[in-house]
Amino acid sequence: MAVPALLAWAETYVKPRAALAAKGEGSFAPGEWCRFCKTRYTCRKRSEYHMRLAERDFKQPDLLSDEEIADILPVAESLNNWVADLIAYATQQAVDGKAWPGYKLVAGRSVRKYTSEAEVIRAATEAGYTDIYKTTLLGVDDLEKRMGRKKFSEVLGRYIVKPMGAPQLVPESDPRKPYADAAGDFAQQ
Repeated sequence: MAVPALLAWAETYVKPRAALAAKGEGSFAPGEWCRFCKTRYTCRKRSEYHMRLAERDFKQPDLLSDEEIADILPVAESLNNWVADLIAYATQQAVDGKAWPGYKLVAGRSVRKYTSEAEVIRAATEAGYTDIYKTTLLGVDDLEKRMGRKKFSEVLGRYIVKPMGAPQLVPESDPRKPYADAAGDFAQQ
């Protein structure tokens, strides 16, 4: 889009709608842009937009038609994001003291850790354990940072491969090459 057209659009389309929104007026239009909105957690229009999937009379998953699946796919990611936003909001509200009927806060999964690595080393070696260390090769990114991009490429370039990622279903508007085309980009020489 040319700069003059973009500025005209901002002035004639965006600015009037932003002024209405600032006053709490205008109409709600749920969509991908909701992720930037302050009220995305509690917006009724966003909820109604996503609940249309739940309101459908779904058959068993193995009986959905191709048309039904194609109808669901465009809103599936947005629905997942909305549910995640709603859970994050409700969790934060609960942390702040709100009680949600039928729910409670619990401690999530945690990972054990040492209180003092120096003390663990001392205690383990005093107990006769000497095989308490692990040596591993630095990862590709860390080693490239240490060596510098040019030297890394010269010395180790022939030992580096980039495997093809797992297939991922995305809208046709996504700029990446289709999976079948991308496979050739990663073929071994």
